[in-house]
Amino acid sequence: TQGEVLVNGVSLKEYNLRSWQKCLGILLQEYSMYSEETVAENIMLGDVFKHDQAIVQKSAEESTIHEFIESLPKQYDQRVGTEFRGGVEFSKGQKQKVALARVLYRNAPFLILDEPTASVDALSEDSIFKNLRTHETQTRLIVSHKFSNVRDADHIILLESGSILEEGTHEELIAAGGKYKELFSLQAK
Repeated sequence: TQGEVLVNGVSLKEYNLRSWQKCLGILLQEYSMYSEETVAENIMLGDVFKHDQAIVQKSAEESTIHEFIESLPKQYDQRVGTEFRGGVEFSKGQKQKVALARVLYRNAPFLILDEPTASVDALSEDSIFKNLRTHETQTRLIVSHKFSNVRDADHIILLESGSILEEGTHEELIAAGGKYKELFSLQAK
């Protein structure tokens, strides 16, 4: 209710809403899969004006779902879910990977990822974050309770009860010996 959000030093209120929306790629904790669509179409929903199978596959590789898709009877043309004949049910983690591929397909300059790997195994999670680091021109805001997900961030903000408790790099926050270090150590055990 107070203050303002600045993007490149300019108030967000000054930006054209449609232009700003085109800059965003958002993956929330709750995401959808569309059973009337194929796997490729589910990914292409990230940008409905772009139809590029090579980018679909690249996005799937980066979200670590490509190998699973390749194992499906119809691969990228496979229907998602069992509501329709011939569809395949995906696990929660597989659905999250497809949703992440959708956001990566969009290739927006600013990504907001809210617990982007909550339902994903540790090996896939590590690969996903390594792949995200290759997108050097993107700004990523990652919301996570897992300290391993933010450890390599350029800037970490630890929130508590809606207020900033600590902020800095991982190394700075560990050296400060505060709440971040305490929570990081707990998770590391």
